[in-house]
Amino acid sequence: MGVGRVDPAMTDTLEKIPPRPLLLNEAVGMENAFEYALRPDTEEVLVLLVVGEDRAHALGYEAEREGWVTIEHVPIADPEKSVPEIERAIEAWTEEAYGEELASGDVEMVSNDDRERHRYRDHVETGLAAAYDCPECDAYGTSETVPAHVYLAHLQEEHGYTPEEAQAEIER
Repeated sequence: MGVGRVDPAMTDTLEKIPPRPLLLNEAVGMENAFEYALRPDTEEVLVLLVVGEDRAHALGYEAEREGWVTIEHVPIADPEKSVPEIERAIEAWTEEAYGEELASGDVEMVSNDDRERHRYRDHVETGLAAAYDCPECDAYGTSETVPAHVYLAHLQEEHGYTPEEAQAEIER
């Protein structure tokens, strides 16, 4: 599938997505969809990965077309092969479509940890979940997704915290 082409298999999905960048809360609310690039100031999602029954479809918003196009689609039977393949296609397309905005910081690629922050932001803000946001690296989890002992072990094994220091970090 070439860059910026419409995949006939995704016609129904593309028709359900509004012809504008999705807002982050809209993307997070979609089942089996994951944001990959966004404008941080407005929380507009520009690249989305939608996972179907047997294929993953990377979609990108093209302002010139005022709509979404398929960047790439891959079978998901072998995730060790398909995930890196589709992520490379996403990065290449995003660089081509939004290169200047990426360079200026007006558009950002979204990491797995960022996705987790987005999905559990309301739970952390309302106190329903604790955030485990490592002060030493980009590791992130919540009490809903990472057991406390795993975060404690991360702090101790990866960053040399003593058990007491790790416990103090988790309680702050």
